[in-house]
Amino acid sequence: SPVGKLATWKFPKGMDKAAAIDSLEKVLDSYPQAGQADVDKGGWSRVDDKLASAGYARLEFRSGLGNMARFFNGGNPFVDDL
Repeated sequence: SPVGKLATWKFPKGMDKAAAIDSLEKVLDSYPQAGQADVDKGGWSRVDDKLASAGYARLEFRSGLGNMARFFNGGNPFVDDL
């Protein structure tokens, strides 16, 4: 796949679309808002959730407010989009 683009996710064989989406949403929701391993301390949110209707979602993960964010990002957390 081209750089910056993920391959299309396909739900497991033997699972219907609704069950697959429910399973994927549970996995996404299990990621802790406090982050893990000192990453994503600022939490995360779903900013575009169209899994059921269009088959995609966009999530934003925010960094904590460490020195890098204070010095290089105006005191705001860095944001990673997925």
